[in-house]
Amino acid sequence: METKGRLALIAALVAILVALAGLAVLWWSVSRPGAPGNDQVQLAPVRTGLPWPIALAFSPDGRVFFAERFSGRIQVLGNTTILDSTFFAIPEIASSGEQGLLGLAVDPNFPNRPYVYVYYTRDDAANGTVYNRIVRIRSSGSIGIGMDVLR
Repeated sequence: METKGRLALIAALVAILVALAGLAVLWWSVSRPGAPGNDQVQLAPVRTGLPWPIALAFSPDGRVFFAERFSGRIQVLGNTTILDSTFFAIPEIASSGEQGLLGLAVDPNFPNRPYVYVYYTRDDAANGTVYNRIVRIRSSGSIGIGMDVLR
């Protein structure tokens, strides 16, 4: 009796494995965006030659804000074009090792609440210290007009 129970258990496990393998094959055979040979999604560079783009933030109005790690510049990408001017340049960026302008977020209610939030490493040369900061930049059209330290 014990042998029959083991055989039944083994048979059930084999059946489950075969069914799972069949589902895996079926899942991989379904055409989906981005799959090899599927032309529904095509990759194309929007902009090249950027010095260390590190963070992207997407605003509800369709603009893309991007940060350059070592320069501290934040730029805005419109409909596949970069605006002529820099949105904002973070001063006193520490740029060695894993430091620099590291994070970027747009307020969820942008542009009604016109704020861009930035996380960066500050090089405070006057005090000889390096530390991380979170700041809020107020947007006015396509430029940042002020920076408030939050942390």
